[in-house]
Amino acid sequence: MTNLYSFCSFCGGTLVTEKQHFKCSKCSKLTFRNPAPCTAIFLIKANKVLLTIRAIEPFKGMLDALGGFVEPNESFEDAAIRESTEEIGFAPTNLEYLCSFPDTYLYQDVYYDVLNVSFASYMDKDIEFEPNDDVESVKWFKYDEIDFNLVAFDSVKKALKFVKQKLK
Repeated sequence: MTNLYSFCSFCGGTLVTEKQHFKCSKCSKLTFRNPAPCTAIFLIKANKVLLTIRAIEPFKGMLDALGGFVEPNESFEDAAIRESTEEIGFAPTNLEYLCSFPDTYLYQDVYYDVLNVSFASYMDKDIEFEPNDDVESVKWFKYDEIDFNLVAFDSVKKALKFVKQKLK
């Protein structure tokens, strides 16, 4: 896998690993390895949660939550609503903070550290979703129907344990 942190972005010198950061061997400036912010949203209807089937790598064909990367100048809540709208054509209005977990995301042979902030949103009526973007399809699950071996990301697996407490 490619190391994103080999050279100093200030002077081009070689970076040396020091605990949670990198130090340039030439100019001594520090580079920090901060996680990329991500969001997940779990739509809940009575005793079921909506999960997606991924249309793209990584983990194409596996189960996932709605969500994605937070864009510059965007809150986690706004990102969750935007991602839901992009992925299934539905903009939830009642977000409730659920939990947050660190994770990794493999993209073009690079592992990125991410921080995934998860929300729940409650629904009381049936809506026809239109899978789009990186979602192949969606499916409602009772908690005991979820095969955790088919859930793509560790942070989503962990968040689903919090979702379980919200199901009726």
